[in-house]
Amino acid sequence: MSATLKAETRNNKKSTKTQLRNQGRIPGIVYGGGENNELISIDQADLLQVLRNQGKSSVIQLQLANGQPANVMIYEMQKDHFKDRLLHIDFKRVNMNEPIETSVPVTLIGEAEGVKQGGVLQFQTREIEIRCLPTHIPDSIPLYVSGLSIGESLCVSDLEIPEGVEVQHELDEVIVSVTAPRLQPVEETPEDIIQEPEVVDAKNGPGMDEAK
Repeated sequence: MSATLKAETRNNKKSTKTQLRNQGRIPGIVYGGGENNELISIDQADLLQVLRNQGKSSVIQLQLANGQPANVMIYEMQKDHFKDRLLHIDFKRVNMNEPIETSVPVTLIGEAEGVKQGGVLQFQTREIEIRCLPTHIPDSIPLYVSGLSIGESLCVSDLEIPEGVEVQHELDEVIVSVTAPRLQPVEETPEDIIQEPEVVDAKNGPGMDEAK
């Protein structure tokens, strides 16, 4: 089931964008689908709730100011990393009857046996590209790692892909692996340090050069 967001029309003035952000709204744009681009703004709190509950790859029903809903997906989000806030968002219209390409996260299920043995879990690919109808987009793709030992890996072919979803990766692409723990360097103790032998002049004896 798609999430719903209410959008309001805005103008393209820089001052308007700043004012909207100060009011807790995110300026954005809706485009694609053979229709005109629309400048909009949405409530930031509502958007964050959708992202938490549905993820960024979900289909969103955007309620536009003209009363016509639009099925969209998030195409791009611009963020101010210093202030930790969203600056702008792009929505792209989607046809619910046509397959689209998007990315979804991989969710690891269980604790790898190799990690229990002291190994290190290496997450190689956290998201995978898929192709399917918008109504078939999963929240995530599960990967069960409980039987993974040190030196072993799991690939795209080990993912549990839902029906109607095509993965746009090679089947042997590694998703996760468990590597052996790195050996810590052993600190030398005074007893381990080998003293350099004193060089003795066979003719003059030790320390004669300093006496000259």
